Amino acid sequence: MNALTNQAILEEAPQADSPFVVVMKLWARWMTLTDRREAGGWAHPQDVKEFMRAGEAVDAMVNDLPSAQRWAIYRAYGIATVWRFPSLPLAEVVIEAEQVLTPKMLRNVDVKRYFQPF
Repeated sequence: MNALTNQAILEEAPQADSPFVVVMKLWARWMTLTDRREAGGWAHPQDVKEFMRAGEAVDAMVNDLPSAQRWAIYRAYGIATVWRFPSLPLAEVVIEAEQVLTPKMLRNVDVKRYFQPF
């Protein structure tokens, strides 16, 4: 009984996001800003600067993707509400986009820090 309880707790425990997901959530937040010159709030100026630069870098990477992959990322991270390629499986196209974006993120000075352990 105790082993079942522990297993249930482990299955319900929130999992840490992968570095890719962390960066993509940062980009999605950046995409929702009405004025991309300011992040707003009371954040430290250096944090805001790093956030803005990372958002801009990821946006450039996403814009370089083929159309289906770009729209899959938009859909997966809440930028778009419609999947415009019904003949392609969304989940597979998102995985393909992640495989293309991850090496680019690891080479970018503004983004690669999210992939390094603290």
